[in-house]
Amino acid sequence: MARISGRVFAIVVGTQLLILLCVRLSGFWGGWDAYEGRESVSFIPPPAAVPTSAPPADPPRLHFLVPGHQANFALCQGLRTHLINGFAPVLVNFGADAGSDRGNKYLKLAGVSDYLRSAAVRPGDIVAVVDGFDLWSQLPAHVLVERFVASGKRIVLGTDRQCFPNDPDGPVCNDIPQSPWPTDIYGAKTDTDGIGYARDHTRPRWVNSGILIGYAADVTALYASMISFREEHPEQDSGDSDQRVFAIMFWQRTFPITLDYDADFGISVAFATHDIQFMTDPAYAPAAGIEPWTREHGEVIPRTAVVRNMITDKVPVFIHFPGIAKPLMRNWNTRLWWSMGVENATEILTDDTLTRELTVAATGEKLPYHTICYNHLERIARESRDPGNGPSI
Repeated sequence: MARISGRVFAIVVGTQLLILLCVRLSGFWGGWDAYEGRESVSFIPPPAAVPTSAPPADPPRLHFLVPGHQANFALCQGLRTHLINGFAPVLVNFGADAGSDRGNKYLKLAGVSDYLRSAAVRPGDIVAVVDGFDLWSQLPAHVLVERFVASGKRIVLGTDRQCFPNDPDGPVCNDIPQSPWPTDIYGAKTDTDGIGYARDHTRPRWVNSGILIGYAADVTALYASMISFREEHPEQDSGDSDQRVFAIMFWQRTFPITLDYDADFGISVAFATHDIQFMTDPAYAPAAGIEPWTREHGEVIPRTAVVRNMITDKVPVFIHFPGIAKPLMRNWNTRLWWSMGVENATEILTDDTLTRELTVAATGEKLPYHTICYNHLERIARESRDPGNGPSI
């Protein structure tokens, strides 16, 4: 009798949990009816088979995706930093120019999704997707993998100090977790800048889609769901930014998405220069476990000058310069380790990257860096030594 009663009890409890789950999900997918304006839809597609199994025990492979339709100076400068840090970039939508910035942003999701569904990707692999035109690497690729595996997380997105481009008064900007940073981190001015147009005193709370790291199975399902959303609700997606749809998915909480509040993986420079410190003491990098750059021929370049988040005491793998922060790229390029540390560092690193290959996602073609970026190599070398009249922090 006890065994039968236990089975009955399990069935009853399971039924109740199922009903509760359905009610809960109906609240997520239909919850926008109560809001007016741009963010008012009656249905958002459920995620496509979100995996729940743990990643395999074997060391996963890293797929490092860099969307970029053309090889301009900004893309080539970023690719150089990735190559010298041991990344093997896969160029998404390379050569597929939609004719406008808006159109290229719309194609970004489809290009990444196509690659994720290819035979090159295994469910337990790690996928990183980073902005192509305003993001650099400062630490080695293996550090990214090690930190992600150690985090126990499944999908991590970058953080932002403003909710953009979503409606600042809507649920996507407001009905999300608060930042874990102390509520008085900037004194009485903390979080007083406003939601839609946050500035220097706002804690990182919102999604920045310029950095994504996750297990392939999870990321593949996330992209499938975002594409379904765009197809089912074109009126809700202006095409101005894929970040709008990422923010919606984070708000729904139907995917295992965590934001990178601690800057383990990247830091968004916009509105955050007061939190950033250039670590230039030669003793800092070894003490912090930051290894030098080395090459088979024996050259060694210490990663002496790196960017550190003073609030979290973390040296992130990536430095992101979105929006108003882009002008800082010219000056900061000469202040980081690849332009300092040893004599002729620029020449040594340039020589090392010229023949390194990048993969074109759509075709699988392998192209040397010097072939893709030939027209920009001279300027990259010149600005690594002298930024000219660039701004500083």
